[in-house]
Amino acid sequence: MTFGYFGSKNSLDRRLYPHMAVVHMSIELRKIEPDGSIDYKIVSQKALSRYGIQPNTQLVFSAPSEAECIKVIKDKLEKINE
Repeated sequence: MTFGYFGSKNSLDRRLYPHMAVVHMSIELRKIEPDGSIDYKIVSQKALSRYGIQPNTQLVFSAPSEAECIKVIKDKLEKINE
């Protein structure tokens, strides 16, 4: 008996299939003032494009299983935070 893709009796098996994750990011670059406060103005999209980046982007990760995909996401996000 099958209940559809998300309601499958064998949902555990679904975790063993390859998975893909898409992480959406928004970049806001701001000046830090000498007193440590952050300026309210965001660097423009035009200025960012001079450096070859856009204010919105996506990171795509894939792995052979759900658990491995989650591990890849965690590892990559931790590296970004270093």
